Amino acid sequence: MRILVLADIHSNWPALAAIQERFDVCLFLGDLVDYGTDPVPCVEWVRKHATAGVRGNHDHAVAQRIAVKKSHGLHRLAAATRPLHWQVLSPAHMKFLTRLPVTRRVTIDEARFFLVHATPRDPFDEYLKNDPKAWTERLQGIEADFVLVGHSHLPFVLELEHTTVINPGSVGQPRDGDSRAAYAIIENGRVELRRVEYDIEATLKHMRACGVDPLTMDLAAAVLRNGGQLDEHDPVMTRLQNNGQAQATLTPAERITRPTAITRREREPDVVDDLADTIELKIFNSPPNLGDTTDFDFQLDDPSGINIGDTTELELPGELRLPDAPAG
Repeated sequence: MRILVLADIHSNWPALAAIQERFDVCLFLGDLVDYGTDPVPCVEWVRKHATAGVRGNHDHAVAQRIAVKKSHGLHRLAAATRPLHWQVLSPAHMKFLTRLPVTRRVTIDEARFFLVHATPRDPFDEYLKNDPKAWTERLQGIEADFVLVGHSHLPFVLELEHTTVINPGSVGQPRDGDSRAAYAIIENGRVELRRVEYDIEATLKHMRACGVDPLTMDLAAAVLRNGGQLDEHDPVMTRLQNNGQAQATLTPAERITRPTAITRREREPDVVDDLADTIELKIFNSPPNLGDTTDFDFQLDDPSGINIGDTTELELPGELRLPDAPAG
């Protein structure tokens, strides 16, 4: 039995179409939509070929018509492409996304599979990499030979005592520095992570033709061509910063110990002294380590879900004076 495992297609039809594998069973791990602009053939392909699948956070947001509220980083890309989905997806497509289960158990040739987009504890939003201790904790009570996940866009195979956790990586938006579409093949219990080149320029051409704005197109091109790996020195990131509010930038040496700037949530007042108020810290370089803190004592209890380019909201422990807002 040859099983094709796919995740995080993100409306990138050229990437999905490039996967020309023979398979007996296809298991889909969520996030068919958003970020790209060609969802219809992607949804049709999964409807036709997937033996079983689960719903990702982007599938849920599109199906429930949830507007993107943030505009930084990849939120900007989702905000630019999600409305298009509501124009081109038919009621049948939307119903398919809505009816995808959050988790799924299947048995194939006596092997037990548990499918979830992120983690059993938080099926939509928790980012977890190949951390044996963390996965062992998350999988308490889950009886399966294989646990199949997506969401992080980072491929890995993690052998635990009683199960194997597999993340095939992302078909449509890899984030491990390799721009090729990622997927996995399971055959006779053997797992193989695979990559295939696809026409990235065709994906970008389709996005431009759909009217995605130039600055967001620059972001999309940089993410796809660089396998999701961007840093503060990338010209695209500089333009994105200058286009909106200043973001806190860390050098590799500083890690998460001292932000050089912070994002103003509101331009007035200049002093934030409400414990409920928050600021946003932009991480452009290496992800933080467990236990690292900022110089206003925000403790990162679980940094596994914080990736390069992410924004996290931090609660202020007391009064903090914000720098003046940039002119204009």
